[in-house]
Amino acid sequence: ANPRAPDFKHKESGEALWLGSSPDWARSKLTLDSAVEDNSF
Repeated sequence: ANPRAPDFKHKESGEALWLGSSPDWARSKLTLDSAVEDNSF
């Protein structure tokens, strides 16, 4: 993995998110993908 690449990118806008530098409130708003929640990945 590229350490300079963002952890997530918005599908439509391309806006980047790095979890290591995001505030706690932003991380608490993230939701898991349903495949991860169901352990069906």
